[in-house]
Amino acid sequence: MKAVVQLGASAGCYKVQLLAADDEYVHSFYESCGFQTRAEGFRRYIDRHDQMI
Repeated sequence: MKAVVQLGASAGCYKVQLLAADDEYVHSFYESCGFQTRAEGFRRYIDRHDQMI
């Protein structure tokens, strides 16, 4: 993860954003790498009915 952050910084990026499973173990891992929970998102799965419209 440190290499990812360094690569982003060297490319001029101002943040690294992750999508993570809603799992305490996963969140603990990212927090141990210096990431912080900042926002909640929304999701909608597409079903066959949506694809036919």
